[in-house]
Amino acid sequence: MKTGLGIGIDYGKVKLVTVNNEPTILGVPVIYAYRLSNAPSNHTYINQSVYKNLNTKYAKLIETITDIKNTGDAIVYDLIDFEKNENNELDWYEANQTVA
Repeated sequence: MKTGLGIGIDYGKVKLVTVNNEPTILGVPVIYAYRLSNAPSNHTYINQSVYKNLNTKYAKLIETITDIKNTGDAIVYDLIDFEKNENNELDWYEANQTVA
């Protein structure tokens, strides 16, 4: 039996709060990312707000329609490939990032 993961990505403002002494992220993008995660196994769905902010120069997308729970049918983009640039790195990625 094969298994896989469907991924949903949204973009926007979120708020980090503490609930029961645990950090939690709240906001509309969290809800829609969750709803988009009904993508079929091995697929990544992004919505219009991500599409507008994504450098599509490196992304290969297929426009599709999916049913989003409590919203109905919506146009989403299936991110089928994300290529690296000529220097073999992503423009926005810094290899020596440090997390505080």
